[in-house]
Amino acid sequence: MRPEKKFWQEIKNKTSNVNWTRIESWASPGVPDLFGVFKGLSTKKGIQFWAELKCNKLQKVIISPKQIAWHYAHTKHGGVSYIFVKISNRAKGPGGIAVFPGHMSRELHVHGLELLNQGSGYMIPDPWTGEQLLKYLESQPSV
Repeated sequence: MRPEKKFWQEIKNKTSNVNWTRIESWASPGVPDLFGVFKGLSTKKGIQFWAELKCNKLQKVIISPKQIAWHYAHTKHGGVSYIFVKISNRAKGPGGIAVFPGHMSRELHVHGLELLNQGSGYMIPDPWTGEQLLKYLESQPSV
């Protein structure tokens, strides 16, 4: 199984209270892999977002120009998106999931996971839980 598909299965299994829609990226280049919606854990308010999945063994995160453009336009128009980066234990530092807001897609492509050391993004170390991820997403501004 390809790493991204394995990552998708892990997310789906750990976040059963999220209604996920997986998007076929070949249909519309730049559109993120997932659309999710869930009731906030504390507010019970509906939270909607898009998520791009990336898997890494190195510091670099490869994001296409079309993906960068999509995230910028979506944010500009009030949408919420993220880039979830699965970091394997072979990468520098601990394994886990790094979460970056979509508007940082260009910076993430240029600087890679070094952004975590600069105070950008959010790291959930292994073993991570779906509740940790959803609490973080719920704590973020909706626009």
